[in-house]
Amino acid sequence: MVKYGAGGLLVFLISSFWFPLLFMSLVNTAGLPNHPIDATIEIAMGGYQPLFKMSAQQQYLRGVDQEEYDNMFRRFLIDPNAMTFLSRYEAVDIVKVKIDGNSRSIWGISPPSRHAMLNDLLSDNPITVRVEWQFTRDPTTGSSEFAGDEYSFQILQGDPQRLKLAAMLNGTLQEPVEIYNLFPKYVKVPGVKGVARPANELMTAPGNRLDFSNVTVRLNHSRVTEELEGEVEWWTVQELVGVGPDRRSMPYMEMITFNDKVSPPEFSFLAGYGIVGLYLSLVLVVGKFVRMFVSGISYRIMFTEMPNVDRILKLCLDIFLVRETGELSLEEDLFSKLIFLYRSPETMIKWSKEKTS
Repeated sequence: MVKYGAGGLLVFLISSFWFPLLFMSLVNTAGLPNHPIDATIEIAMGGYQPLFKMSAQQQYLRGVDQEEYDNMFRRFLIDPNAMTFLSRYEAVDIVKVKIDGNSRSIWGISPPSRHAMLNDLLSDNPITVRVEWQFTRDPTTGSSEFAGDEYSFQILQGDPQRLKLAAMLNGTLQEPVEIYNLFPKYVKVPGVKGVARPANELMTAPGNRLDFSNVTVRLNHSRVTEELEGEVEWWTVQELVGVGPDRRSMPYMEMITFNDKVSPPEFSFLAGYGIVGLYLSLVLVVGKFVRMFVSGISYRIMFTEMPNVDRILKLCLDIFLVRETGELSLEEDLFSKLIFLYRSPETMIKWSKEKTS
């Protein structure tokens, strides 16, 4: 019994250790694609009203084919970190997001805020540019419905971009202004957690924005209607692609997302906790059982772990014999002695000592 019990316990411990790893590996292998159904990007400057906000749905969210996937592999062939990252995804997990370059909302900044923004651009203080992106997924897949992140950087004093942006606000400059490394080209969208961070494994210098996309921004003006006076303003953001003579601006911004698979509905109740959650649950369950087995052991150990029970056993047999013979008075005396032993740990220790030769 002891042999089989110890063996079963060993098998249980090994199975408990490997189960979360094998289960999460199965989920990642047999998982379902989790493409976004909506992608939104917002650009703001210095805490003022956002300059640009646009979303993409349906045909502007396109999965890559096998040829595009192979071309991406060949591009990063000499980078082991990038190859390791790409090997975790299949072509069906990658989506190209095309954001139209024209903002969907009119730039309705108030004149005092516009004047304050102009003063900030002409001042010596650094001005912060914030870019936020957010993806919406189908909530029925069991993943987080929203996943996004934001990125910010500063345009310092003396940067010619500040003077050009100020001139654009004044109306003295009509040409687009270039802003370098504005948003990440590659984004990793997790299946459970709601933070879609840049895929640093595919950056030539992680954290240095060298593989972020360059864009041009332009403030457009237009009359409301031919009959009504006044005009409306909106921003246009276009991505710059190519180098040298082939450099050109596109009428959209492109972002490539790597989307983690989600578990099938049958496993979602377990996979939703992640591998850390599974291990934590396992530790809590095992700890509860161990605590249940050892709870109160300090009160029982003096009775269950006696060194020598011969004298106690002989007393119990004597009680049985006198009961069979009808000596009830003697039985009462012997039973009182047994009760006294169990109520007196000191006497019980003397009675249960190992015999000395």
